Amino acid sequence: MRTSLRTLPVCLLFGLTACGGEDTDDRAPPATDAEYAALAARGAEDLQIGLDLEAVSAGAHQLAAGEALARIAERRAEPCVDATRDAATLTLDFGAGCPIADTGRTVQGRLVLAADEAGVRATLDDFGGAELTANGVWSVRRAEGERHRSLDLTFSDGRALVWSGDAAWAEGVATFDGVADFTGGDEAGTVTYADVTWARGACWPGAGTAVVHLEGAPAATVTFLATTPDTGEVQVTVGRVTQTTSLPTGHCPDA
Repeated sequence: MRTSLRTLPVCLLFGLTACGGEDTDDRAPPATDAEYAALAARGAEDLQIGLDLEAVSAGAHQLAAGEALARIAERRAEPCVDATRDAATLTLDFGAGCPIADTGRTVQGRLVLAADEAGVRATLDDFGGAELTANGVWSVRRAEGERHRSLDLTFSDGRALVWSGDAAWAEGVATFDGVADFTGGDEAGTVTYADVTWARGACWPGAGTAVVHLEGAPAATVTFLATTPDTGEVQVTVGRVTQTTSLPTGHCPDA
C-alpha cells in the first residue's frame, strides 16, 4: 500500500479546532489511523527479509570465516539450494523458490555471504518472496560485546528501506526492534519498532509497537495486539486518543 503525504489533512498540523472541529483532543481523522497502521505493517513485512536472512545465517557470527561458511552450507542450505563456496564467500542460489525451514517462508534469488570473527555480511541479488524481491546488503557485526544488525535494501517495487536494530528467532517466533527509514513514490518517513513479535505462519505480529513519523504530521503509535494475527485489528494512538483500525487479512493463510 502506498500512502501519499499529500493526502494527509492540513488539520493534522494544527489540531481539529483549526479545521472547525469542537474537540480539542489532538484527534487525527480516522482515515489517517488506517494509513499509519498500513505503513507500520508494510515496514514490518519488509523486515521479514531480514528475518529470513537471520534464519539462513544463524550462528555464523560466532564462528571464524571458514567454519562459518561451512556451517551455513551444512545446516541452512535446503536440498533445493545451490550452494557454492570459495575461500572467502558462500553463494546460496534459491532459484525460483525454495523454503527456509526455520521461517516457513519460500524465498527466491541469490545471497552472497562473507563471514569473519566480527560478523556476517550478505549481499542480496533479487532475493525475497514471490511478490517482492530486494537488492542490497544485510549485515550482523559484533562490537563491544553487542551484535548490530542492519539492512540497506531497494525493493522490486521501487521502494527503499534502511533499518538498524536487533532481530532473532526462538522457537518459531521472530522478535525485532530498531529504526526503519523508508522512501518510495510519495512515501517518506521513519518507523521505530519496539518488542515486536511475529510467530511463524501468523498473518501479522502479535505484540509490540511501531511509532510512525511522517513529515508534516504528528507521530502515531501503532500497537500490535495478541488478537492482531487473527483479526487484523491494531490500536493507533495519535495525541491523547487511541482508536482501533484494521489491517488487511486477505493474504493470511486462513483467510
